[in-house]
Amino acid sequence: MITNKLKRLFKKEKRAQFKIVLLILLLPAVSAVAQVAGQGECSRTAVLGNTVLNDPMGLTNMDVYRSSVFSRIAELVTSSTFRLSGTDADNYVKSLNENKQLPGFGSERRIPEYSFESELVSGLNETGPDGRYVRSKWTISLWFEGERREPVCSWQALGTQETRPSNPSDRNRGTTFSGLGNKMTEQFRNGPAITEIIETFEKRPVSCTIDNERKEAGPDETIEIKLSAFTDKYGQKSREFNRIIVNAGEGKITNGEDCDAGSGYKVFTLKEGSVKVKYRSPSGCDVKKDNIIVYNSCEIVPEERLPLSKTTIGEKIAEKGIEIVCYDAELVLSVKKLRTRSTSGNGSSQTNTGKNCRTEWSSKSDLSENTETVVRIPLKSSVLNNATFTNNPLVNQTMIGFTPVKAVIESFNYTFNDHSVSKQETTGPDCSNSGSSSVKTVKRSLAGDPIINFIPVENSISLAFDSRTKKPLKIGLTGTTIAFRYTETTESRSETWPSDKPPQTRTTTSSNGSNIDVEPVGDPVPDPSPLELNYNPVFDSIAKIKEKYKDFMTAEFLSSLADVETRARTVKSTSKIQPDLLVTKGDGKTIFGGEGRKTVEKKVSNGTEKTELTFSWQLTMNKSQIK
Repeated sequence: MITNKLKRLFKKEKRAQFKIVLLILLLPAVSAVAQVAGQGECSRTAVLGNTVLNDPMGLTNMDVYRSSVFSRIAELVTSSTFRLSGTDADNYVKSLNENKQLPGFGSERRIPEYSFESELVSGLNETGPDGRYVRSKWTISLWFEGERREPVCSWQALGTQETRPSNPSDRNRGTTFSGLGNKMTEQFRNGPAITEIIETFEKRPVSCTIDNERKEAGPDETIEIKLSAFTDKYGQKSREFNRIIVNAGEGKITNGEDCDAGSGYKVFTLKEGSVKVKYRSPSGCDVKKDNIIVYNSCEIVPEERLPLSKTTIGEKIAEKGIEIVCYDAELVLSVKKLRTRSTSGNGSSQTNTGKNCRTEWSSKSDLSENTETVVRIPLKSSVLNNATFTNNPLVNQTMIGFTPVKAVIESFNYTFNDHSVSKQETTGPDCSNSGSSSVKTVKRSLAGDPIINFIPVENSISLAFDSRTKKPLKIGLTGTTIAFRYTETTESRSETWPSDKPPQTRTTTSSNGSNIDVEPVGDPVPDPSPLELNYNPVFDSIAKIKEKYKDFMTAEFLSSLADVETRARTVKSTSKIQPDLLVTKGDGKTIFGGEGRKTVEKKVSNGTEKTELTFSWQLTMNKSQIK
């Protein structure tokens, strides 16, 4: 009954209303986005695009043809998850809603993900696969309106006749337009449902793998998590236009695009097949475990038509827990190495003795290489767990030892640029002008992730305090090395004159490796706080000891105490330390830090080279251990 009502509506309406411009319907001004129609389902919208009629046999006319295409597609594909958008199609959907036959859809306009195209051709003289004569073809195609248009499915009805007419205008035209319509209906109904066609094409992810080499993270630590193996309900690899949403329960996802779904929800696409997510754990030690949750979504259209921020949350497709381990302390090391070199030169000389000819030459080059890295080292120490700050009766300092758990490269940046130009030219009244010039540029870019060479050694990091004043003095640590690889690209351009040849250009690439040391850089200076005995009350009372035990100890032993004290006091004048290791920053209770700098300059041919080194450190303890 609804179908008959729609057909009557098509006949009464002016046919001009069907002239819908596909481009207008695809504009992102439409506010509604793809919505979840039901559990695990997404609603989709299509528009009617081109309707081509090449009908020399006169089976129908354009107005009837286009209205029939509209009505037939609307009748055959409309469901709770798919609809055809357009004036009469919207009326059809509205009538179904009013009769409660179509849950999950309103009559609002939405951004269409698909379009239909229709082509009817008559006057053919072909033979079908069954041997019958084919006089007409009606083809309806479904297209995906993504970053590039893609064919999704097509249906075709053949108009046949029993005998081939000798005259193309013969009245024996075979199948009528009404008959073609019936055949087209059979094609739709006998094939897969539109929902299955869409699901098979889109391959919306329903599962994925969360790969994280690190099963745990420290407070306020950033780690990289890889999401991969996105598959649909049929086990097939998901298409690249699908979007996902990632959220961390307690921590924060620091990359991806913000999403209207809520604070902390980030949107990613599957363009690369896998997704790298950067997760930062919560600060403090209150949270013991966090969860990374991945959701699918229904949005598949390009970003320029629907921003990533408008992506809606679908179903949860993966979840994985991360243990939050609260370490006793954390050491952050920062290193920067900047190397620059600048050269230039010029000159001239007499050419061809006895002739007025001179050759002039010049050259100039500038090189800049910059390496920066930050390394984070979580620390554990049994001393901290049952911490007491007691003085060693033999020395003036108290040490707290730390054992590194691991070393993590928080950031790494490397840039290299070397630009050089040269020119040589011979001129003069007794010779022809000739010469050459060249320009060369060398650039490097990181290839892959840098690797840190670090082996944790028990108590290899220590922090020293003054035993009497509790003032932090210095840190003891061993350096490490980061190795990295880079791709070097060399571009050169050269020309000579006089010559009919154009300038020669060349580009080459190569791969190589380098490293940077993560360690103090300053030259050693006298230690302002050497390990010594002069503040120790035991040795301050040597005279009393001699007096008290002179009847029980030998004179030789008592005299040696003075030698011990004297030797201890002389350490101050010989002990040296790199200034980077001295505590010069922090609050003196839970945060301690220091830094050092060094500049090295040297002469090179026709210029100078300078290397600037910077090293800094900060050690943070979860709680003060100074008592």
